[in-house]
Amino acid sequence: MAIIDDIKSKVGSQGEESDFGFFQDVNTESNLAKHLEETENEDIIKMRKWWGYSVLLFIAIIVVFDITLVLLYGCKVLSFADSNVVIAVVVDGLLKIVGLGYLITKNIFEKIY
Repeated sequence: MAIIDDIKSKVGSQGEESDFGFFQDVNTESNLAKHLEETENEDIIKMRKWWGYSVLLFIAIIVVFDITLVLLYGCKVLSFADSNVVIAVVVDGLLKIVGLGYLITKNIFEKIY
């Protein structure tokens, strides 16, 4: 209590006015912080949307490549000495898709603070 009394004695009659100015300054800074946080969240959402579409395009390219490879191999346009090459390429593509799906669900859909 001695500290509070000491502060009150130093402030004197200006205590009410200085408190009001202090609260106005805090309120202004608080509003600025809220605005910056909202702007940052909007930018994060835009970035996540862009990355979401980019990853979706990448997955589509992998799927189209795998389908094309299997069709060309099935129609005997392409031939390999070992048929396991096609299986390895298709499995690799599917594993990439599963990995990208995991990254998307883990990182893009986290709650924004």
